[in-house]
Amino acid sequence: MPAGPNGSHTLDQWIQAGKKLEHKNHVTADQRQVIESIAKFSGYMDQIQHHPDSLNLTPDEQALAQRDLPTLAFVKAAGTTTLNLNDPNLQPEMLQIAKQAPALFALLQRKDVKIWTDVSPVKADTVIGRPPGGQFLHVTVDGNPVSEAEISSLVQRYSLAYGEDRPSAVAGALIPGLHLENDASLQALMKASDNARMQYAKHQIDALTSGPPT
Repeated sequence: MPAGPNGSHTLDQWIQAGKKLEHKNHVTADQRQVIESIAKFSGYMDQIQHHPDSLNLTPDEQALAQRDLPTLAFVKAAGTTTLNLNDPNLQPEMLQIAKQAPALFALLQRKDVKIWTDVSPVKADTVIGRPPGGQFLHVTVDGNPVSEAEISSLVQRYSLAYGEDRPSAVAGALIPGLHLENDASLQALMKASDNARMQYAKHQIDALTSGPPT
């Protein structure tokens, strides 16, 4: 691929390189998902690091890039179009998750998970889903409410957590039931993100420790 500024390549170049690799090797559907995911992740890593203006990052994404570039690349590659902690279309609970754990937020977005609390009963004339002294907890996955048994279990997690940690506690408890291990594309992204984080950390440490001898 022809390199751009600082030896970088555009997101489209990475994606096209992935497609060429697919055609050359006659890959399976699962292998294609893996290649496309890694190409997209690599493209976002490249552009965020060398040419972030090309991505029109929100202020929240810019802040995340400064403290954890691989996580932002994962969030973008996983399909979260923008990370905006002032998005009026998101419930306060979902915004809190996005603030505390952007990667977890991206996983929830992948399955269209919504978590919120309000005064509306989960089931009419019952206290199902209501923690002691609080509002009713609501959780939907792909637009469908979770079962009464599951919401009761999630309420326990919610009640045991502290304040602003409650939405993330509920989200974390949901993850096993989402069966994300069956999503080959997402699994490839997670591995690429973990590897990039280790390499990026090593690069940062090397940069900090490679100054002139004293």
